[in-house]
Amino acid sequence: MVRVRRSTSENECPICMDQAKFAVETNCGHMYCASCIVQNWKTNFSTSPMPCPFCRQEVTLLLPCFSEGETNTAELSEVEERERIMVDVRQYNRMYSEHPRSFYGQLQDLPTILRHIWAELFTWRGIEMLSRFRFIICVATAIIYAITPIDLIPEAFLGLLGLIDDVVVIAFLLIQVSVVYRTVVANRDW
Repeated sequence: MVRVRRSTSENECPICMDQAKFAVETNCGHMYCASCIVQNWKTNFSTSPMPCPFCRQEVTLLLPCFSEGETNTAELSEVEERERIMVDVRQYNRMYSEHPRSFYGQLQDLPTILRHIWAELFTWRGIEMLSRFRFIICVATAIIYAITPIDLIPEAFLGLLGLIDDVVVIAFLLIQVSVVYRTVVANRDW
């Protein structure tokens, strides 16, 4: 999903010096017109990520940041342009997002990426992502709880009651597995 800007006049593209149209944000936080940055990439194509035209940091990720008008447009030409841009952005991200980064480079990217994650959490895709993340946390917590010698209600002192808390954790884990499976089955294209 794309992070929505409030208006098209919110940011200026440093390449064309005009208002950013179908803006994309780089991992270093600079915003460009999608057509400008994609043209820059295709003109100087390389096996390594392109440098940001503004700060020269490696651009390993392009994040769509369209305005509400650009996102909700019904004009055929703009819809086609938006789809073409998304194809180019996905292609760039597939090629370079797994490129090795230093720890310092990852720290530099963190504010921009966290801002996009936060914005995406409030979309339908974000809700689905949170559901999957919840499942992973439940599984990890259940495994850690099962392998650690520390028990909230120890069986040695409380007998059957101590065993019940372990059964509850396992039951909760199995319920989460069934919820995820139901979601997968419901969304499957038969």
